[in-house]
Amino acid sequence: MRRLWGAVILTGLLVLTPSLAGCADGKPGQGNGREASPKTSPAEPRGNPDPVVLVHGLGGSPADWDAFRRWFVRDGYEEKRVVAVDLTAGRPNDENARVIARAVRKALADTGADKADLVAFSMGNLSARHYLKKLGGTAHVRAFAGIAGPNQGMDTPLTADCGPRTDTDACQMGEDSEFLQKLNAGDETPGPVRYATWRSEADDIVPADSTPLQGATNHAVPQALGHVELIGDRQVYRAVRDFLAGR
Repeated sequence: MRRLWGAVILTGLLVLTPSLAGCADGKPGQGNGREASPKTSPAEPRGNPDPVVLVHGLGGSPADWDAFRRWFVRDGYEEKRVVAVDLTAGRPNDENARVIARAVRKALADTGADKADLVAFSMGNLSARHYLKKLGGTAHVRAFAGIAGPNQGMDTPLTADCGPRTDTDACQMGEDSEFLQKLNAGDETPGPVRYATWRSEADDIVPADSTPLQGATNHAVPQALGHVELIGDRQVYRAVRDFLAGR
């Protein structure tokens, strides 16, 4: 049932660069009211790339990242440096964040790297951001790339029957979700981590204006890509890859 919903809703549902895969928002205050001027910390040149931990969305599975994983490996990443986590449908995002924490620790142990990079899709953005903000993840992550994240909440059939305190993963995406209000309180992009987001105006699941984060480099893709199409698009992948590499 879980995989079926993942395929239909968030595989059917539920993280570009200005050159190929999107336009960064301009001055602060543009981009749907989110701040476009990012916090910056220079990427360090490294022999091996940081391990990448991929976080799927609501009802999804690690298989949702098959295209990205294949492209990362083709571009020189060792297979053990590209890890997709498996989150349980229905479990609150704060619990899923602990799964991400364990995946990051294991990736660092397996590769000997000092830090990892996080790439999250759709609702996975909320789990990943909770890990960064609430579980000390900023000490272990160098860069965060969020694709089609419901970061500012959403009011859709997925959240229609949810109350502010309903703690299922889907309901935590609601505009009045207490979980989301706490996640966004204060600094939306904490720590020395570099943050970037990507959104599509053609997204049929997560409203495009929900994705940008204050302090991140926020991108709108020029293509008319639907929700799931964003994580199967080569240009989006290249933009994420280049961002992680500091290009």
